Amino acid sequence: MKPEQLKDYISMAAVVAAVVATSFSFLEFKGIGDSSTPILIALAASAYAAVFSVYVSRMRERRLRQRRVFIIYSSKDRKPAAEVVHYLRVNGYNPWFDVDEIAPGQKWEQSVMKGIGESAVALYLVSENMKSSNKFVSEELKTAMSIMRSKDESFSPVIPVRLDDAEVPQELADVHWVDLRSKDGLEQLEKGLNRVLGQA
Repeated sequence: MKPEQLKDYISMAAVVAAVVATSFSFLEFKGIGDSSTPILIALAASAYAAVFSVYVSRMRERRLRQRRVFIIYSSKDRKPAAEVVHYLRVNGYNPWFDVDEIAPGQKWEQSVMKGIGESAVALYLVSENMKSSNKFVSEELKTAMSIMRSKDESFSPVIPVRLDDAEVPQELADVHWVDLRSKDGLEQLEKGLNRVLGQA
């Protein structure tokens, strides 16, 4: 169990213990067998359920954020990007894919930057199409590299994923890439993601 999980369990247990102790102190004051006893027990159980529900919700949100994967790609590579996103979802990751995340009326640039800030790792889909992408794609890469941190310092928080023979950008030149054209490309990608996220 990780320290932050233990801390959450202790906090939850402390709140529940306080609620139960207060309820039973009140029962003692009122006398066991008082007609209010079932009501107070129900209140204590409700308080426990509420605290537990909040805890579970918070843990789920934290887990989703820890497995949030931002996808940087050229719009011309939407199909292979969507295939990567599908693979990630099926395998328990929480990909940030602009097609799914940006709603009509949202400010595009702000939404993208917020998505990067909420993600733990990024995939940079390397292809010839990136050469003709707008300058904002390179901004996405720079932002991701500046704010994301790998759990293992020997790993980059941005993983280059090759779709063709295009050159990997200079910023990622020293990072080992994954080639999706290889038979085990997606499995290798998942292996790298787990190491970056500290889950291997």
